[in-house]
Amino acid sequence: MFKKWIAPLGSRLGPEISGGGSVHHDITTVTSGIPPSLVLASPSPTAVAMNLLFLHGYTQSGPLFSAKTKAVQKALTKSFGPNTTLHFPTGPIKLSPADIPGDAIPDDAGDLEAYGWWRRATPTSAYIGLPETFFFLSAYLDTHGPFDGVVGFSQGAALAAILAAVLEKGRKRPEEFTTSHPPLKFAVCYSGFRAPEVYKEWYEPMIETKLLHIIGSLDTVVDEERSLALAKACVDGDKRTVYHPGGHYLPAQKPLVNALIGFILQCVKEENKEENLDLDAMLEGNCRQLCFSSNGGP
Repeated sequence: MFKKWIAPLGSRLGPEISGGGSVHHDITTVTSGIPPSLVLASPSPTAVAMNLLFLHGYTQSGPLFSAKTKAVQKALTKSFGPNTTLHFPTGPIKLSPADIPGDAIPDDAGDLEAYGWWRRATPTSAYIGLPETFFFLSAYLDTHGPFDGVVGFSQGAALAAILAAVLEKGRKRPEEFTTSHPPLKFAVCYSGFRAPEVYKEWYEPMIETKLLHIIGSLDTVVDEERSLALAKACVDGDKRTVYHPGGHYLPAQKPLVNALIGFILQCVKEENKEENLDLDAMLEGNCRQLCFSSNGGP
């Protein structure tokens, strides 16, 4: 059963210059509407060296996505410290005017700076350009990673979920995806959606990486049903779904930004706890082996 955690409508944070941290562009207090586990009324600085990957939406680019998320970047840097690094690559699929939906782009638009991770397809057909995207991401992860997590918007959110899935242990990978990158600690999907049934191997078994789904109640580009289909393909997706009272954009209202930060902190804390447990088990095993050897045991 999916609960509609709806963040209250409030003033959006205006564009601000990000202080501290590093941003890479690559081209080729109201909390009642947020799930209790994600409430973070006033984020306090945390000494965490975060390396985050941001994936833009269809027809956008890395620099454009960065420009649209300045307030979120500032909040992340403020919360995680100056060692926070944010990467905004541009999708490898350069779009033509014919690829852009609607009549907003004239046929003689010239050198259009619009990119995607694959070309638009009907809901039942295969995506065009995925091999190029997997090849690009594989090299990007090896060059700029390892990443703690990924944040995606729209088509970039769909890709963020796919990336989290294919990086999980035991998953079948596309042949172009040869990276040695470890599994991600988390992914955040703004206006995300599930790929067509032809790609069901990415969602079966369910995605185990922790995913936060943020859906616009008035989104007319990616409707709620498509976003919920992605959430249902994720373990505990119903517990990590948040609504905002707007349309197809990445919201910067304080409660939603705090929910994002709270989710990341929660994931990092749990990951560190699991790593400590693994270390304890390894040390215990080594100690047992040493004791057996010392006592002439098996």
